Amino acid sequence: GGGGGPARVDLGVLSSSRETRSERFGARIFSTAPYVVTFNSINQGNLRHEQGDAQIPYRLFFDGALVDLVGASEFPYLDRTPRSGDNRPMSIVVPPVVALAGRYSDRITVTVTAM
Repeated sequence: GGGGGPARVDLGVLSSSRETRSERFGARIFSTAPYVVTFNSINQGNLRHEQGDAQIPYRLFFDGALVDLVGASEFPYLDRTPRSGDNRPMSIVVPPVVALAGRYSDRITVTVTAM
């Protein structure tokens, strides 16, 4: 996010015939101790329509692994980061979907905790 507030990922127009994939983005993590990364989605892994209850499921990948946005996903790293930090790639995948037109969103909180 560049430090100016929450990072945003725009998926553009979703497809009804193929998966929609986000552009690559990531998290740069700095820690002087081993650490664990956890995720929390306010819509439990669904994009929610701006004016109602319509939802679109999606998958979040962190460092190549699927994140469980309904339950608990923890990603432990047993070493401290180098001075330049650890760059952990992330991506979002939305399956083919037919849905109500409009804007959909979710908010994911990423927490890094020293172990």
